Amino acid sequence: MDTDRPAKRAPEDVTAGVIHHNGKTGRDPSAEELNRYAIEVKEYAGIGYHFVMRRDGTIEEGRPLDAWGAHVQGHNDYSIGICVNGNLEEEDITKGQYEALLLLGWWLQEEFERLATWHPHCELEPTLCPGANFPWKEFDRKMRR
Repeated sequence: MDTDRPAKRAPEDVTAGVIHHNGKTGRDPSAEELNRYAIEVKEYAGIGYHFVMRRDGTIEEGRPLDAWGAHVQGHNDYSIGICVNGNLEEEDITKGQYEALLLLGWWLQEEFERLATWHPHCELEPTLCPGANFPWKEFDRKMRR
């Protein structure tokens, strides 16, 4: 463990949000299922995302907001990770997911006044995540309201 790092991050440390998809076509795992998978299969400490967006638009908490994320290497100390269920390379984000994601994003920007930028996972690491069918330009525009 890094002993120079405090156990929890301060709200002013959060400056960005990162959008992911789980890449599982037709699957809608809960935050608890993703946590169990991270521990039992991947042998991680637990879920790396702060939120999981279910296909019906339900928002589930993953990692606590005052904890560093574990969702994009090199960017976890200042970002909040949101995982949208589905494979957005092959399927579209649902209306419920998209509307709830906008509400969650706006709420996070109110809670963390320094949260000023949003990134697709692929902007920070070489990956297809969050998928070609994620409406990035529209989402980014709405987050800049």
